[in-house]
Amino acid sequence: MTEYFAEIRKIYEDYLEKTEQLERNRKLGEGIFGSAGPKTDPCHSIFAETVKLKLDAAARDGISSAQTRKILEYMLKMPTAQEQNQLAYWMLLAVHGAAANLAGGLDAADAKSLLELFERLYPKHQWLPVQKQLVNVLKARQKG
Repeated sequence: MTEYFAEIRKIYEDYLEKTEQLERNRKLGEGIFGSAGPKTDPCHSIFAETVKLKLDAAARDGISSAQTRKILEYMLKMPTAQEQNQLAYWMLLAVHGAAANLAGGLDAADAKSLLELFERLYPKHQWLPVQKQLVNVLKARQKG
């Protein structure tokens, strides 16, 4: 079975490296008034699509609850670790929605652990709709 955690981590590292490069190469005034710039770079949509494809593949392969928990812990922690990287931050939050399918394979204890982590990291009033979807899956899995 493919080592999905290592692959997800590599996808994230490549994306973060790309956003940092975009920021370093930003020209004065680039991206203001709706013009093309680092925020519209295709790396953002490619990242989201690649993460979704990899998570869906992991769900189809039926990876263990422990492997799923490891991937989801990583995904949940990344936005808080990257708050200073505003090119990546919002996309790191948005891809939480791609994890809902994979989260359906968690056992109750792992779902409870992830739900507690999520609630510690993200105040409820800041939840995005995709995060609410993930929380609903975690709550359902927590009940068994």
